[in-house]
Amino acid sequence: MKRYVIGLIGFVILCSSSESSAFGKKTVFMPRSQGLNDVLELVGWQKIMYSYGENTNYGTAAAAIEYTRTFRPEQIAHFLFGGSRVRFSGSMADRQPGDVLADYFGLPADFSSNVCVSPHISNVIIDFDWFQGFDKHVPGLYCMLHVPVVQTKWDLYWKESSINSGTAFYPAGYMSNQRINADTLPQSVTQALQGSTTFGDMQNPLLYGKVFGRQTRVRVAEVQATLGYNYKMPWWHVGCNFRIGAPTGNATNAEFLFEEIVGNGHHWDVGGGVSAHVDMWSDKDTGKCLAVYFDGHVSHLCSSHQKRSFDLLNNGTGSRYMLVESIDSPSQGLFIDGQAAANQYIGKLSPLINHTTLSTKISIGVQADIVLKLMYQHDNFEFDLGYNFWGRSAEKMHNHDCFPDDRFALKGDAQVYGFNLGDTNTAISLNATQHMATIFGGQGDDNSTFANTNADNPSLNTTTVGNIPLVQLNNADAKDLNIAQVRVRTSHPAILLKNADIDTNSGLLPRGITNKLFGHVNYRWDNDDDVDPYIGCGASVELAHTSPDHNSGDSQWAVWIKGGVSY
Repeated sequence: MKRYVIGLIGFVILCSSSESSAFGKKTVFMPRSQGLNDVLELVGWQKIMYSYGENTNYGTAAAAIEYTRTFRPEQIAHFLFGGSRVRFSGSMADRQPGDVLADYFGLPADFSSNVCVSPHISNVIIDFDWFQGFDKHVPGLYCMLHVPVVQTKWDLYWKESSINSGTAFYPAGYMSNQRINADTLPQSVTQALQGSTTFGDMQNPLLYGKVFGRQTRVRVAEVQATLGYNYKMPWWHVGCNFRIGAPTGNATNAEFLFEEIVGNGHHWDVGGGVSAHVDMWSDKDTGKCLAVYFDGHVSHLCSSHQKRSFDLLNNGTGSRYMLVESIDSPSQGLFIDGQAAANQYIGKLSPLINHTTLSTKISIGVQADIVLKLMYQHDNFEFDLGYNFWGRSAEKMHNHDCFPDDRFALKGDAQVYGFNLGDTNTAISLNATQHMATIFGGQGDDNSTFANTNADNPSLNTTTVGNIPLVQLNNADAKDLNIAQVRVRTSHPAILLKNADIDTNSGLLPRGITNKLFGHVNYRWDNDDDVDPYIGCGASVELAHTSPDHNSGDSQWAVWIKGGVSY
């Protein structure tokens, strides 16, 4: 209980001291695979693997159970959110610099709340390993099989506080041709990001980038098979091997912002490695030995098909959560300068992320896992102390599905309908766009009078019949909001989104680098029947400076127990 209380206090301090932010530069987070662990693979059985003088076929089978958990959650929060605290507020609320515009999520116009995040990843890994030497037939030839079964849990520890659910309505024309009352809208950011609500002209809810509690998955990370050769002498060896990893984990599908991943993103892993050891000192009479071991693998992660969400190049981080309006031609009932408008809003709003989550083909050029350790043996006890380096290059995108050109436009805080001055119950679709709007609000000055003066290329407009001017509010909403009716602007021309506006870098991971220190203690029974069991335990701490620009690795600690039998 004490541990949980201390953790809660730390979380509150973190949230209260962090500056408000919005979203980070990356839309996905994926550290090293839970199944790629040369440390756990090497400890406990290295004396068996590299034993000298075995003129027979010999082998060993082992199993380990490991628990890992990330720390430094503020770094992962910065990766995904730009910080640990995000404030949301509506267009009619008391807004602060850096507030995310709550209107985009269908929250009431005077809504406000604070969100704090403390992302953690924990894994339970059951690792099955088998080594078989073929010295009877080809001295030094061996094969290995590695099967890690993983239960992973990813949790943002999302906490929303200071919720002002709001009472203000959205006037007709802002999200729909009808007024939208606050009691029909989501009442929290938490509810809005679960992807179960719609509002106004929105036909489909949020489909991707959702936040919905803790995400859990159980799966084999990857099945790794190794074929190698060791040149062995009584007190040293050198070896090389070829390794292939079959992608049994899951690929990203982008449904959740903090998506649970088992394995390496469903890549085929093809590469090779080298190993060596040398006994620096030994005393056979007392059963003591001091040795240095080296083991390293370098591989290429082949192309994998995944879904990734993308922001826009010119609209900043988090722009994927903005609202877009569907635009089409020809227009009906909308005239600009006496001519029919080139296009027009067709009554459909949607989160941009529903359209910028695209199937992609991604590869990773090189990945390395290198272990250097010192082993001290005293009789049947072995003590390991070592260092592990893991690194991979940045992701490379080969292609992605195309975002459709000239079908969507950023809504920002614009009115999407105007009203016939002679009969304000009659709503006419506009084509007002705001191509430089951001997650923080509409472009330029705010649209507090709903006249669209901050729209792209703002122009006055009329209806077809009698060239009657269009105003921004109907009579009832203008009266209740105490805002005078004025002519509403539309865009001439409207600025529509194109495939070239997609920021592909936002959905790609940078390189990853971690540095790990570990220790392991092992005991092996030396029986006369040539079946020798062994068991040991160990712990490690892995450090990374997680950064959306430079490092997709994470910091974590781990403890494990490993045992097996040799034959």
